[in-house]
Amino acid sequence: MTSFPKFMAELKKHSAKGYHSCEGPVDREVFKTWCEAHAVRPPEAYADFMTTIGPGVFFSGYLTIYALSSASDRSVESELNEIQTLRNDGIMSSTTKLVLPIGYDGSTVLSWCVSVEPDDSRVFWLSWEEAKVRVQSKDFGKWIESQPKKLFSEQSYAGYREIRDPAGVQRVIEDRSAISVELIDVNMKLERQPEKPDAFLPRYNRLTLRVTKHRPVSLHELTIPAMRVGSQYGERNVNHFVIPIGDIPVGQPAEVIAYVFDSYAIPFEDIEINYSPFIDTSSPRRTAYKELDPYL
Repeated sequence: MTSFPKFMAELKKHSAKGYHSCEGPVDREVFKTWCEAHAVRPPEAYADFMTTIGPGVFFSGYLTIYALSSASDRSVESELNEIQTLRNDGIMSSTTKLVLPIGYDGSTVLSWCVSVEPDDSRVFWLSWEEAKVRVQSKDFGKWIESQPKKLFSEQSYAGYREIRDPAGVQRVIEDRSAISVELIDVNMKLERQPEKPDAFLPRYNRLTLRVTKHRPVSLHELTIPAMRVGSQYGERNVNHFVIPIGDIPVGQPAEVIAYVFDSYAIPFEDIEINYSPFIDTSSPRRTAYKELDPYL
C-alpha cells in the first residue's frame, strides 16, 4: 500500500479550520464496488489515497480531490459522465485516452485525471475547452506528495489563523472609508500587461478608474474586487486587484489605469466594481487585501 507522509504531515501541520477540508477515507470495499460498477480500474496509488486520506478541498481550494459521487458538487461520477457525453457527441475523439477525472485546481477549466488501467500510474489533465488529454506527471504517488511544497501559501494560510493585529486591521478599514472609487471604462478585450508584453496569452482586462482621496490616509495601496458578471461562475468570478494611491492628492480625483487578471478565461457580459471600505475579516479572502498584510 502506498503511503503519503508529506501530504499527511501537511494536513497535521496546517490544521486551521477550512484551509484543508477533508471528507475522510472512503471504505475500501465501497471504493472497489464503485469502480466495478463503472468498469474502471484506476492505479493502486490513487485507490490508496482515497481509502487512507480521502476526497476533499485542500490548500484553500487550490486542490480538490473529488468524491466518488455527489448529489450537488462535481464528482468523479459527474465528470466521467461528462466525458462520455463529449465522446457521444463527437466533441472528444474516440481515440483520446479514456481517463478518470479525480479533481481540479480550483481556478482553471480542467480536471486532473488518472488512467482507468491499473498498470498506468500517470496523472493527466483534461482540458474541457479543447476536449484533449495531456500527461501531467509520470506517477500519481509522487505527484500528490509534491503538492504540499507546490501549493502551500503562507499568505493564504494567514486567512485561516487568528488575526495578529486587529487594531491595525481596523485602521486600514477606516483609511479605506476615506477613499471613493468609480469605474469609468472597461476594455472587454483581453490584453497583456504593459510590463509583460511578451506574455504567452493576453489574460487581463484594462479598467479606467476615478479615485478620490477625501482626507489624508496612511495607505499606499488599495485593493479592489472586480466581478465579471454574466459568466457561468456567477458571483464566484471575482478577482481582487491592487492600485497605488500614495501619490494621489487629497480632494483631487485621479484617473487610474488598472489591469485585472481573468482567472477563468470564459465568456462574461461586463465587469462591475462595487468598492466598499469594509473587509470581511471573518473570511479567508481577507488575505486578498494587500494593505492588510502587516496585520494578519
